[in-house]
Amino acid sequence: MKINPEEILLNPSYKVDNFPYFISGNEETLIKQIEEILINKFKKNGFVEKERIEKIENYNNSGNLFHNSKLIILTNIADMNKLKIENIINNGDMLIISSANTTKDKSIKKIFSTEKNYKLILCYKLDQELKIKILNYHLAQNNIVISKDIFWYLLESLDDRSIFFHNELNKICLKKNISYSFRDIKKIINQKTDPENEKLFFNILSKNSEIIDLYKSSINTISDFYLFFHNFKFYFNLIINNQTEQEVVENFPKYLFKHKKVFIIIYKKINSEKKNKLSNLFFKTESLVRKNNNQFESIGLRFLLNFKKIVTAF
Repeated sequence: MKINPEEILLNPSYKVDNFPYFISGNEETLIKQIEEILINKFKKNGFVEKERIEKIENYNNSGNLFHNSKLIILTNIADMNKLKIENIINNGDMLIISSANTTKDKSIKKIFSTEKNYKLILCYKLDQELKIKILNYHLAQNNIVISKDIFWYLLESLDDRSIFFHNELNKICLKKNISYSFRDIKKIINQKTDPENEKLFFNILSKNSEIIDLYKSSINTISDFYLFFHNFKFYFNLIINNQTEQEVVENFPKYLFKHKKVFIIIYKKINSEKKNKLSNLFFKTESLVRKNNNQFESIGLRFLLNFKKIVTAF
């Protein structure tokens, strides 16, 4: 059964049923937000222990009738089927599948959308209706009153991608003792005008010295690093989730039209072998920065140069 993201995201009183959930889509930030909410909800239902596994083969059923019920968070749906889902539930454990879109998830999505008690949550870029709901919710939670003109200005100015939308919205909500005039709002938010951070991906074919200079001028905080890293993930997912050049063009963000040509050049350079290498690079970098977040600058620079090396290799 399908559930809209806002039913969980914007409803503090939402109660989880003790049935499996599948969170999928191409908006990783939204997926992570909902995953965290569900984990906390299941904890209140008695699933205090949690275990994050990459593959279903790593699921360890102790076989002990008196073992503590665990919440299993599965991040890769390879080799997953209904029988394996039911096996987890029958063992007294609970399951959240938290995985970005892949070419292999159609059958699992079908199971979750047709099974009455299974919950499917699809997380894609924010449409205007959802942006309105999220904006209204956060303004009300923070007792912020703005005019209709500014409300619609924000809707147009804030990005459709969850990480950027929430990042800018949080800036507004954290500001105190301001009038929330156009002047105030414009000072707070970064409009969709091609920030330096975003230019890094489109300069990946430039000389190393130019890329390094741009990186050092853009990445000053851990927040900058995560925005940079998510940018690269977003564009990489755009490449791997579209099978043809036409599909890439259709799904490429319209406000970045001036970068479309260079993006197509990058797209054409990335074959199947490079896709696998880049996927591993993302995984290793993410693991590394979580363990050593005080070294985000050097980790990010190494990621950037390795990304370029893989893309430009013959």
